Amino acid sequence: MRSVLAAALVPVLLATAACGVRPTGIIDAGSKPVSGYRPEPVTIYLVKRNRLVPVRRPGLPGHPFLGVTQLGVPLTTEERNAGLTTAIPRGLELRLTEYGGVPPDDVGETTVADEIGSTGELVVETSSKRRWSRLALGQVACTAEAVRGVRRTLLMTDPEADVLARKRPGDLRLRCADHADLR
Repeated sequence: MRSVLAAALVPVLLATAACGVRPTGIIDAGSKPVSGYRPEPVTIYLVKRNRLVPVRRPGLPGHPFLGVTQLGVPLTTEERNAGLTTAIPRGLELRLTEYGGVPPDDVGETTVADEIGSTGELVVETSSKRRWSRLALGQVACTAEAVRGVRRTLLMTDPEADVLARKRPGDLRLRCADHADLR
């Protein structure tokens, strides 16, 4: 039985040894691939000693309005250690519904308000009908205007109100300039 097995293996070993492929070690092909693209950081406004302070956070490619939604995210350890806080009500979700008549997901990072013929108004929706502090409104306005092309923000605090009404109760038009005394 052993001699039959050995006889069967000899031609297989000879065939593979004679194919001309020599064993090699690991071949170095250079350094690891690196992407040259780095997403732009986003600027959000936080609060320190009752003043609005710009803070940079990492951005994501294709999400120019990330800073506004970041206002609903808890502060980082570094931000808390630096004495920063937020006036945005806890657990609040800010949803972007429109930018110049276009859904925010359809707006690229390079879109400028003038290019799409828009007013530069960013529409932000929240389900919180509570009264917002002036600092919180300033955070939303200044963070939104930190995005290139945004000139003002419409904060809709009652999304179920009549959407066809020109001015709905609870809608607030915000501009960062209206909160300059807080910076």
